[in-house]
Amino acid sequence: QFISTIHERFGHSVYRLNYLGDWGTQYGLLAVGFSKFGSYDELNKHPLKHLLD
Repeated sequence: QFISTIHERFGHSVYRLNYLGDWGTQYGLLAVGFSKFGSYDELNKHPLKHLLD
């Protein structure tokens, strides 16, 4: 986003694409959250509920 905005400011035509398969940030946040607040026992009992909590 930053680079494309700079190019636009200098008068260039910019085309942006959304990468629908890029889940890196979401999985990273989930991993950090689980490492800080997660419990393997709770994950085994109620997987989706525990990850959403």
